[in-house]
Amino acid sequence: MKVDHEHFMRRCLELATMARDQGNTPVGSVVVLDGAIIGEGIEALPTGSSITGHAETLACQAALDATGRRVLAGAVLYTTAEPCFMCAYAIRQLRIPAHGPQPKLRPDVCDACERLVYAACGGTRLIA
Repeated sequence: MKVDHEHFMRRCLELATMARDQGNTPVGSVVVLDGAIIGEGIEALPTGSSITGHAETLACQAALDATGRRVLAGAVLYTTAEPCFMCAYAIRQLRIPAHGPQPKLRPDVCDACERLVYAACGGTRLIA
């Protein structure tokens, strides 16, 4: 099955626009499992009340809540920014594998830093 990475990244960009429009840092993230979005997150900083209001952690929490799972092995996280160390730790604990920018690998953590779909995930790879 061919995965439409661009579709998921475009949704991230829509979420990032929503974050920006709310006065927050423009970051949007989605968690995808079996080709379906199971969690979305928009950056809730600096206007939110939680210091962990990063789009990646919010998307992961939404995915956990939606599925009732304790881990997200097999899921793919798409995000418009490279995950910070806090988010990277959460991603690792949830067992979302991290792969680099090589198109031949399945990108389990995709960000929009360098290209629309395949981008460097160095922050995640450093502690994974």
